[in-house]
Amino acid sequence: MRRRPVTGVLSDQMEKSAPKNQNSRICFLAALSAFFWLLLLYFHFVVLGTTTTPTPSSAVDQSAKFINPTTFDANKDEDDDSNELPVQRLQPPPRKQIGFPDLDSDSQNLNKNPNNSPLKERNFPFMKALTTADNKNDPCAGKYIYVHDLPSRFNEDMLKECRSLSLWTNMCKFTTNAGLGPPLENVEGVFSNTGWYATNQFAVDVIFSNRMKQYECLTKDSSIAAAFFVPFYAGFDIARYLWGYNISMRDAASLDLVDWLMKRPEWKIMGGKDHFLVAGRITWDFRRLSEEESDWGNKLLFLPAAKNMSMLVVESSPWNANDYGIPYPTYFHPAKDEDVFVWQDRMRKLKRKWLFSFAGAPRPDNPKSIRGQIIEQCRSSKVGKLLECDFGESKCHSPSSIMQMFQSSLFCLQPQGDSYTRRSAFDSMLAGCIPVFFHPGSAYTQYTWHLPKNYTKYSVFIPEDDIRKRNVSIEERLSEIPPEQVSIMREEVISLIPRLVYADPRSKLETLKDAFDVSVQAIIDKVTNLRKDMIEGRTDENFIEENSWKYALLDEGQREVGPHEWDPFFSKPKDGNGESKETLGTYIVQLHPHGKTSTLFTSKQNWHLSFIEQIISSNEDPSSRLLYSYHSAMDGFAASLTDSEFKYLQNLPDVLSIKPDRLLQLQTTYSYKFLGLNPARENGWYQSGFGRGTIIGVLDTGVWPESPSFNDQGMPPVPKKWKGICQQGQAFNFSNCNRKLIGARYFTKGHLAVSPSRIPEYLSPRDSSGHGTHTSSTAGGAPVTMANVFGYAAGVARGMAPGAHIAVYKVCWFNGCYNSDIMAAMDVAIRDGVDVLSLSIGGFPVPLFDDSIAIGSFRAMEHGISVICAAGNNGPTAMSVANEAPWIATIGASTVDRKFPAIVRLANGKILYGESMYPFNRRTRTGEELEVVYLSNEDTESQFCLRGSLPREKVKGKMVVCDRGVNGRSEKGQVVKEAGGAAMILANTELNLEEDSVDVHVLPATLIGFDESVILKNYINSTARPLARIQFGGTVIGRTRAPQVARFSARGPSYSNPSILKPDVIAPGVNIIAAWPQNLGPTGLPEDSRRVNFSVMSGTSMSCPHVSGIAALIRSAHPAWSPAAVKSAIMTTAEVTDRAGRPILDEDKQASVFATGSGHVNPQRALNPGLVYDIRPEDYVAHLCSLGYTMSEVFSITHRNVSCHEILKVNRGFSLNYPSFSVSFKDGMSRKMFSRRVTNVGSPNSIYSVEVMAPEGVKVIVKPKKLFFKRTNQSLSYRVWFLSRKRVKKGNGMDFAQGHLTWLHSQKGSYRVRSPIAVTWKS
Repeated sequence: MRRRPVTGVLSDQMEKSAPKNQNSRICFLAALSAFFWLLLLYFHFVVLGTTTTPTPSSAVDQSAKFINPTTFDANKDEDDDSNELPVQRLQPPPRKQIGFPDLDSDSQNLNKNPNNSPLKERNFPFMKALTTADNKNDPCAGKYIYVHDLPSRFNEDMLKECRSLSLWTNMCKFTTNAGLGPPLENVEGVFSNTGWYATNQFAVDVIFSNRMKQYECLTKDSSIAAAFFVPFYAGFDIARYLWGYNISMRDAASLDLVDWLMKRPEWKIMGGKDHFLVAGRITWDFRRLSEEESDWGNKLLFLPAAKNMSMLVVESSPWNANDYGIPYPTYFHPAKDEDVFVWQDRMRKLKRKWLFSFAGAPRPDNPKSIRGQIIEQCRSSKVGKLLECDFGESKCHSPSSIMQMFQSSLFCLQPQGDSYTRRSAFDSMLAGCIPVFFHPGSAYTQYTWHLPKNYTKYSVFIPEDDIRKRNVSIEERLSEIPPEQVSIMREEVISLIPRLVYADPRSKLETLKDAFDVSVQAIIDKVTNLRKDMIEGRTDENFIEENSWKYALLDEGQREVGPHEWDPFFSKPKDGNGESKETLGTYIVQLHPHGKTSTLFTSKQNWHLSFIEQIISSNEDPSSRLLYSYHSAMDGFAASLTDSEFKYLQNLPDVLSIKPDRLLQLQTTYSYKFLGLNPARENGWYQSGFGRGTIIGVLDTGVWPESPSFNDQGMPPVPKKWKGICQQGQAFNFSNCNRKLIGARYFTKGHLAVSPSRIPEYLSPRDSSGHGTHTSSTAGGAPVTMANVFGYAAGVARGMAPGAHIAVYKVCWFNGCYNSDIMAAMDVAIRDGVDVLSLSIGGFPVPLFDDSIAIGSFRAMEHGISVICAAGNNGPTAMSVANEAPWIATIGASTVDRKFPAIVRLANGKILYGESMYPFNRRTRTGEELEVVYLSNEDTESQFCLRGSLPREKVKGKMVVCDRGVNGRSEKGQVVKEAGGAAMILANTELNLEEDSVDVHVLPATLIGFDESVILKNYINSTARPLARIQFGGTVIGRTRAPQVARFSARGPSYSNPSILKPDVIAPGVNIIAAWPQNLGPTGLPEDSRRVNFSVMSGTSMSCPHVSGIAALIRSAHPAWSPAAVKSAIMTTAEVTDRAGRPILDEDKQASVFATGSGHVNPQRALNPGLVYDIRPEDYVAHLCSLGYTMSEVFSITHRNVSCHEILKVNRGFSLNYPSFSVSFKDGMSRKMFSRRVTNVGSPNSIYSVEVMAPEGVKVIVKPKKLFFKRTNQSLSYRVWFLSRKRVKKGNGMDFAQGHLTWLHSQKGSYRVRSPIAVTWKS
């Protein structure tokens, strides 16, 4: 039994009746004996004789209408434990002192003992079921399952609305094959030819239900049922509402289900204790601890009635008694026993070249994670295989790559993910790989139905702390296991395969028991033993639910638990002095800016230290824990804390919130000409003084100060308002700053708190990677003549604001950028006096009150600073745009019309278009014809040209084709070169399509698109000796359609705030040439000995500084403008057509506003926009209130103590004065009104008329239709009504339309103030 022992009795005695005289006792016993025999004869001849025992065939009729196949995202990253954005980890629920969970009032009456009669004589409602179990002639005796015929809203209706099952993916294409998903082709010989499917890890709901349809012992007679199955798709239900829905929506179906069940007569048999259901997600999705909207999941498993039921989940809680772990579904679903036997035999015979392997990504934002150390050990081992999942082109999306690695490994490392377990644990055992666990909660305490309790038989256990403290070498530990022992363990793993897979629901295994069979039998055993306990009057008075994990480990017959060797893993360890030995993590503590306790201290830092003093021992220095003290970007500090210290601090006065530090990533010339800037007197550069007097603060990887782009010749003096410094450090001193680069700082404390080992780069503002140098020079680099990259793109290099000053804040290091360091830099930059903050940093979207950049930038905006951020490189996924606060300018990426052609001429006469910046001369412009090879070895993954994967004898002197993915593009060329290859063709995959990010390769090479790669590979396969040559074409300008949306550029709509259209604009971000450190080769590879002043990069990291420089130009021309006015000018003047006047494209279709925002930035027009939409800080506060943010959430962002009720009462129908419109119709709504206010910054006595292109299905009414401005800086308001004429059928998910609203100046061509309109319908 999962939470309680399966057999054995307590020593409790049953109640006895009062004493009677001997004669009456004898008479009573005689009468009782006669009654007993009469009852037995009646039951034998009447009940069993006249009641036809349901046969398997008749029982199957109960399959009813709850069955219908579906699944979840089969394309999700193997390491992605949440299948969506990252899962929020919950703390264990409060301890509950309970024995059996409470029955309802009717079932409680079953436990009453009327007239003090012996309980064995009671006629319990389930007695017939127990008696039926003794019928030896019935093959289903004791196995009958009753399936509730639920209303379709609990299952089938969800499948009909399959588009709504995920925010990220259209799930309908996966609702095939009874929930198994699309078949997997055995192209690489990794799988069997049949039985393999792209099954999603959260598809158990429907797979289990479809398996139940084939169960041989279904019954419609509830009186003989051993258990009751509830076919509620609980996992699918909560998946619909996890993101962006209130708790009422999240709880609705669960409450409805419980209400329905409790009215059924079957429920009253045992008050639901004999009921079970399946939820194919982790238990934390159903264990919301509070009624706060920000809390995670629903409360299904905390509902009183649900506590009686048994819920089968893919990961259970160690502290609760009503959930049970069942395996994640793998890709293998055998249809017959022979399929399993063949697979097992194949796994036994495989040669395994790797001692151990790991597939996964680091968890740098989780201070307790050991994944970083595991990855380090894998990288440093010659017998370890690593498949990293944190890169955009990860092979972790590929089932064949995952299984291929596991099949070639003796041991597979299985650390925790975002929760205890990963699907990977079951995939590895399916491959016959011995799992190595680091926490007992990952398998040993959860899957006791399916795995042996003696874990040493099939796995290796290495405690997390041994890895964390670097006490253990994984390679050495595993090498110590004798080969014969390894063989025994592997055979045990292979023998477990049937119990870990779910058979094809459309068939039935003959003799083997799969995961479904094991689970159902365990439930039957649990219910049967519980019924026997009730008859015997046994109770679990000493049961402690918090120790549930211990009960799961008890041997048969045991009922009591005590201290356990794994207690430290599930509770906080203490040393001999009673002091906590918890791991330190970095936390950002936000304090009330006018905290009552602050007046007691002479400085902010002393106030911050006082909080730490309250939680540490008297002999510890509080300053050793303090990382940063924040004064400007927010009030608070960053510190190293344990879990218990974190919890204690939460309850102290003046503490607003505490957030774990989070790791963000960088979002990785001609563009100023492409944008229309030139030094002519009538141009915007001249009008704005080239940005003179403004200061651009760049948060990035630092700067290479010797670059000619930071020469200060002709620069004006440093502005008097500047209060910053030039911080000294490794290879960096005061003299490295000048009138161009006026300040430089670096921030390491957040990084070092997580990675205490020496940082392998400059501990100073000096740039070690090139990214910061590139972005800084793009924003405000000085003019550099004859700039080029080995002759490519020759010309004058300039930043967008060449006259602006630059201040650099190094916050990003080799593994990313920590929020604590970013916040510290923003805090200082505000005080330093910057005008613009440029952050080419981001991740996936998070709520604004959890977003440190959003919080810090609000303070910057209040100080008049424009904050420009990258939208992120997670496109083309919808709702992936990051940095989405409305006071931030969020920038997507576009292409320019400059190309670097490097075509491939095949020997059969075909020409494949490619691009490259490999340096060539007249002699090498057309390379020699070479034999082409494409190696695809499943063991070495040579198709990706990984290090060590290319045999020299096969590639020497040849042109090697390398697929994109896994490792870097330039690195592939280095691998080919080291293996003796003469040239390389880099081939886009289906993931990259026609994306054309070029590189300065280390050998003759070119990048071709996906369509070309298909042609190339077909040619290679068609001839015995394929030949080709690469012909380099130099730099070509103006022959391609541009701008277009970059494929990688993140897309809207906004995740946390769909009422604001994001991104705001797009700007050049593909193949951007800018300054580069002079100690790095243009590829950034350590082997690249070439040196350049400029190099090429792509990403929204490159788009962001373009707009940062443009913002500096506007600030220089209009110093009194607010950040909102600056952003409005950029947005309302953006272009929606390309250079040829045709609509901007996204791939091969017209781009939507969710890709372009307001359009492509036009700096010339932005300097003189005519009208601006200004926004005051208090307007943003009202906007947050309108979103439903709580008072504490608003305060944490704005540091303003306000009453949203009062604000919204005064501002009825409030809409933020944003320069774009995002309209959402849902729940049958058909009418919306928006108010806007525009300020005339053009000429006085101006008249503007409105022009509307209404979105399809919407009527747009604007009042007034004309605006009459008498003077400059005058503000006028207008209203817009959006009337939906579209009927959206329920279940159709989301629909979308777009249009625009433009104010035209009466002098045609003078001013066009355009606002995009995005309309969505949700059913």
